[in-house]
Amino acid sequence: MRWTFIAKLSAALLLPGVLLAYSAGAGPSYTGPLFDVHLHQTSSLSLSDLIKVVQKAGLSRAVLLGPPATDTNVVLAAETQNPNFVFPFGYPTDPQTNRQVLNGDTVRLIEQQLDSKARRGIGEISLRHMSGPNVPGNNYPADGPVALQIYDLAASRKVPVTVHVEFEFSTELERGADHNRNAIIIWAHMGDGPPSLVRDILRKHPNLYVDISSRNPYFQRGRPIEDQTLTNSDGSLKSDWKSVFEEFADRVLFGIDLNNDRYLLLDQLIPYYRSVLGQLTPQTAEKIAYKNAQKLLGL
Repeated sequence: MRWTFIAKLSAALLLPGVLLAYSAGAGPSYTGPLFDVHLHQTSSLSLSDLIKVVQKAGLSRAVLLGPPATDTNVVLAAETQNPNFVFPFGYPTDPQTNRQVLNGDTVRLIEQQLDSKARRGIGEISLRHMSGPNVPGNNYPADGPVALQIYDLAASRKVPVTVHVEFEFSTELERGADHNRNAIIIWAHMGDGPPSLVRDILRKHPNLYVDISSRNPYFQRGRPIEDQTLTNSDGSLKSDWKSVFEEFADRVLFGIDLNNDRYLLLDQLIPYYRSVLGQLTPQTAEKIAYKNAQKLLGL
């Protein structure tokens, strides 16, 4: 999740060399279903319109994360209109400010949403987020008291929880994962970490999953594109990432991280991720693209 959005379509078009280089791909692309586990509501589209846009782009299903918090009635209406497409997660917010709440009320707020039966998980909980001072909850320890309570709640309700924790704070996340090994924790964006670190952490923590959202050459998010992207300049999947994905095929999840106006880049993003998946074994590609998400949500 990056709410300081720089890479709008107009800005992206100022980087034609980057777009052309990465759009070339490497070999046949994956053509199967795509279950996006990292979708945010945009301010410029209603939820129903956003669903139409991503369906047209080729998504088969999607997990709707906070922020922003989405009204339960709106969520239920979207689910009725699009059965088995959108799967919202609970997100704790102050009803007055609509900002994330990380205090003694957090668990109660999430429980209320889970009790409504309109939520299938928890997240995206912003704990260690470095994109800017205006991002809510951008400096909360991933092993702090409230974070641990959230992991416990996820375990007791048997639902996954998506967290945003930069890799510089990965030791906190590891302690959080060890705190309750029955909690299924999805590490958003793989923490923007390098393959060696992600591999090491996944080996040590079987209850930790990762999503590959935002790991592409199109989003300007304050980190070097070379570090952020999964591919080389010719579109080939970096060998270290390929090794990680094949080794942990059961715990890697496809996601994009659409928010604000990023949906304008779908014509580049979908082919990019399909190209990445196409460079994996067919079995691994299917697991990452949709099967792992289906299994986590009991579909």
